[in-house]
Amino acid sequence: MDKKVIKVAIMDSGIELNHQRFENLNFIESYYAGNIFKKSLDNIEDDHGTSVMDIIRKSIVKNGTIENCAFYDVRVFDKSDKIKEEDIIDGISYCIANKINVINISLGLLSDKPSKELYEKCLAAYNEGIILVAASDNFQSMCYPAFFPFVFGVASGIIENLTIYGVQVDNPIEFVGKGTFQRLAGLNNQFVFKGGTSYATGHITGIITSLLQKNPDSTIADIKELLFSKGSHDIKILSGDTRINNFRDSNIASHNKIIDDLGEFFENKTHNIKNCSIFPFSIKEFSNFKYFDAPFNIVDAIDFPRNIIEDRMTKIKGKVFEKKWKLNELNTDIDTLILGYPFNLGLELNVRFYRQLLELYIRKGVNLYVLDEDCLKDINEIKQSLSIKTDGKIYLPQVTQRQSDNLCNLYSLGNVEKPVLAVISSTSQAGKFTVQLKIKSVLNKTGYKVGWLSTEPQGELFGADFCFPYGFKGTVKVNYSEWNRLLHSIIKGIEYYKNPDIIISGHQSGLLKDSKLFVKDDILKNFSFLSGIQPDAFVLALNSDDTLEYIERIVNVITNFHQRPILFISLSSIKKNIIFSNNNLPPIINKSFTEEEEWLTIADRIYNKFKIPVVNIIEEKFDSTIVNGIEQFFSKN
Repeated sequence: MDKKVIKVAIMDSGIELNHQRFENLNFIESYYAGNIFKKSLDNIEDDHGTSVMDIIRKSIVKNGTIENCAFYDVRVFDKSDKIKEEDIIDGISYCIANKINVINISLGLLSDKPSKELYEKCLAAYNEGIILVAASDNFQSMCYPAFFPFVFGVASGIIENLTIYGVQVDNPIEFVGKGTFQRLAGLNNQFVFKGGTSYATGHITGIITSLLQKNPDSTIADIKELLFSKGSHDIKILSGDTRINNFRDSNIASHNKIIDDLGEFFENKTHNIKNCSIFPFSIKEFSNFKYFDAPFNIVDAIDFPRNIIEDRMTKIKGKVFEKKWKLNELNTDIDTLILGYPFNLGLELNVRFYRQLLELYIRKGVNLYVLDEDCLKDINEIKQSLSIKTDGKIYLPQVTQRQSDNLCNLYSLGNVEKPVLAVISSTSQAGKFTVQLKIKSVLNKTGYKVGWLSTEPQGELFGADFCFPYGFKGTVKVNYSEWNRLLHSIIKGIEYYKNPDIIISGHQSGLLKDSKLFVKDDILKNFSFLSGIQPDAFVLALNSDDTLEYIERIVNVITNFHQRPILFISLSSIKKNIIFSNNNLPPIINKSFTEEEEWLTIADRIYNKFKIPVVNIIEEKFDSTIVNGIEQFFSKN
């Protein structure tokens, strides 16, 4: 008696049927689902389906026999197409008409509310006795068809042998396949290394196909029972690469509208600022107004009374300003007060002045751009005491969980194509923000359009496209275990909406610590941040008193962990002088500037050790070195 032929459909990007791995396999037909542009059947642009087919083949060979299997290549997307719900539905209809036994769906749609049409089509396949095996989302979001109760949802796990798989009781995703990196078939008869739920799903499809071979009269319920009886409960779950199109409503039109609406996150937040005052002007967050152009007019530089006694005058882009500290001297004919960190010098005189200043501008209905979240409480208290209901707008740079959930829809737009350059530093005071401003400035002058993700709350005041303020008094309300997906989405958003030639960014604090005694949470956040933005190259900002040994540690981390080059080093001319007292008081740290000859000596020592160009970011004579280094690297890569 002939064995029953098990029909397996691979709903994916298409399969390179003539790959050496697929010799003598029984391929019945290739079908283009829905509205996929009808190209030559031999023209495969994306290797995803070919790799999924290979893991299915491996799993069947390991657990059963391949000879009595018939394979159907159902193409629902390629490299130029997004995954569309209507194409998945059409593909399932094709499988029903051709009496397929198992459908492998290594893709999914993220949604809290799956459409009625997708639900009914999957249910129709189930009622025809077809087993649907679908990939779950790697980040535990609800994903369909995998989350439908009649679909075999698959997660990715650490599994060494293809005869082993996992099961999860009381979980909508009931099965765990091999999701670790493995050598699989790729395009042009080549091989690739891949991992993730896409390939874990192919592993489970192969096991199910083998069970159907041995139990040809089994129902779907019988197969599930067999799987649970033999599966392991101790498989470690992984994350990986699944073809997911993320949408938050019941249809693709809604998803496209959401993508369009998300452009608001990347709009200029300061376009309504025409005339503003800044307080307290002496904090380091505002120091770059002295050197770089602001997109608005600065009317008053306001500071604490105690500070002004010591230093009355300041410069803003070369123009001399007299800092203000008396309320009756302030210009109230402004549209915005930019409010920094007023609590750093907690003297009673300073705090009282800050409260009086805030009340003055709130009465005038002035807009408030706030860096310090603690100020919001004072603002609300003053508004309530004054019974003010209609007043100026308040803006605090922050990233909330709800914003993160929305922004992650951009993950569906795929990989970032434009180059990403990250500024890293030895310490929190090596001038990363200034370096980013300088790079942006010189590239703009050369004719390049620069996208910018700033991690400083003042970043948008200097033209950043998005602010991710996770440093001092950070306002990122998202756990950094979720940053990888979120930051990729933000970088993709800058590319998608702003269309820059290059994107720049920089982390917070120092990349490493001088001693393991001081390793804290901020180091983990920095690595999460850099992993999320995935830089193609780096710029290293150093202090003039950093030791060669310490610099070498940073260079080794970048070289070994990120495997990307450092294009040049920005060496600050500022050095710290630590004065220790003899009476057990804390040491005093003074800052001074190195002389040019001393700076050149240090720069030469660093260059001779690492063979990386060294620049002084403030001096214009190094501008060509900066531009040439960036151009030469990215033109070759």
